[in-house]
Amino acid sequence: MHKAITAFKRETGLDLRVRQSGIVPFRGDGADAILELAKRGTKFQAVIKQRAATLNVGALLHQLSLTAEPDERLLIADYINPPLSARLKDANVQFIDAAGNAFICRPPLYINIKGNRNSDEWKPERQTLGAAFKATGLKVIFALIDDPELINAPYRRMANIAQVALGNIGWIIRDLTTLGFVEEGLNTKLKKIVRQDVLLKRWTEEYPMKLRPKLILGRYTTENPDWYADIDPVDYGAQWGGELAANKLTHYLTPKMYVVYMEREKLNDFLQSAKLKKMNTTDIDKTEILVIEKFWKDSEKHVGKITVPPALIYADLVETGDTRNLEAAERILEQYLN
Repeated sequence: MHKAITAFKRETGLDLRVRQSGIVPFRGDGADAILELAKRGTKFQAVIKQRAATLNVGALLHQLSLTAEPDERLLIADYINPPLSARLKDANVQFIDAAGNAFICRPPLYINIKGNRNSDEWKPERQTLGAAFKATGLKVIFALIDDPELINAPYRRMANIAQVALGNIGWIIRDLTTLGFVEEGLNTKLKKIVRQDVLLKRWTEEYPMKLRPKLILGRYTTENPDWYADIDPVDYGAQWGGELAANKLTHYLTPKMYVVYMEREKLNDFLQSAKLKKMNTTDIDKTEILVIEKFWKDSEKHVGKITVPPALIYADLVETGDTRNLEAAERILEQYLN
């Protein structure tokens, strides 16, 4: 943080001072520090991120939206590369980095500094997420988020729901215990999932980067805007995800981009029935349907449902970084995940 502040002063001549550090509550999340521009009294609630350029941008924008009112939010990072800078500016997110890049829009103050390269002086420590946050572990974590009581089920049942090899379960649970997400009760045979909000947040950040890319079956399009109206996804071992699923649950979001989770072996039948065709580079303005292989086995409460579990809908929405999707994600969080 201090190197970014020093770089900001070097580039602008403005003195940005730390007024408070530590978690500052706001809605469901918190800032890492409160900063103030000397002699101006302009305050910012700052979120500090290392390896910012490698983060899930949608999840980052979502966290910032929970940190402060829009004109008070400030992202402090080691380095914000040009693509991330463009995304942040489009979302009107203010930032400074240790290389001296900055974007501040607090009328009458406007600062836009770009082009400074990554500083070799600030090399953040590699963040250790734990082996549980690799692809296989993310499947198990998803099952536990959806059903926290599963933590006390036999490992064989847990492996069946998560669709992973039985031998993986023990080390994933040990890793989650080490990371502070699983605790043992007075009876050591009884465990419980703790810090569920943090676990969901971490899973939401990692899923689109570590697991989902391995599961994409294809991107498709259609000329029919109501292509899904007469389709029962259950007939194809499928469930709606993303914006369509959010619409089904909250009746708040009109879908523009579609996500379908389904069994790989039924893909061709589904495509023929829905009259979908492979999407190519010339279809950029057309309806997009992203088809992803289903990576879990439904528990009893989800059998026969046309939408994926709420945690997955939430992650799909957050990953987009789209403002309307983030609002819908908050509704899913409040109504189904709290």
